Amino acid sequence: MKFSLTIFIFLFSFTLFSQKFSYGGTVGTGFIKDTKIITFGGALEFKPQKVLLSINSDPFILLTDKRNLIFTVPIYLKIILGNKLRVCPLVGGFVRTNSNYGINAGLDIEYKIKENLLIFFKGECYKDFWKAEHPAHFGIPSYEYVDSDYSIWISLGIKKIICA
Repeated sequence: MKFSLTIFIFLFSFTLFSQKFSYGGTVGTGFIKDTKIITFGGALEFKPQKVLLSINSDPFILLTDKRNLIFTVPIYLKIILGNKLRVCPLVGGFVRTNSNYGINAGLDIEYKIKENLLIFFKGECYKDFWKAEHPAHFGIPSYEYVDSDYSIWISLGIKKIICA
């Protein structure tokens, strides 16, 4: 309950101080070695008026073919170029519930259907980092190290501007 109230107050304060607030939903897929992944998530955007930069978070759930659920929370900056058709490069970072973390970069293409309604296509590259353990061999003790790998994510979504 405290966590939900904290999130509500956090989002409400951003709504008051950022002059534009958008929310929506996404569906997509990811490309990782030999794993089929479907994603479902939200889309939040905070943007001051007359500024080309916005702060975004698109939390999503990964559903893998092994029936694993992983929650991911990315936070990134997006540069908005255009008005009705927007081309938006983005860069940021993320954390996952499986203890992975990392950086992401991509491109978001948005199209304004109505004054307060946008559809978008987003393609991103994620670089995951995680702790791994090197097993002991021939008298050498095991040790931990940080491993990493890349993944590609695409998604479609819709956003509604509620504060403008």
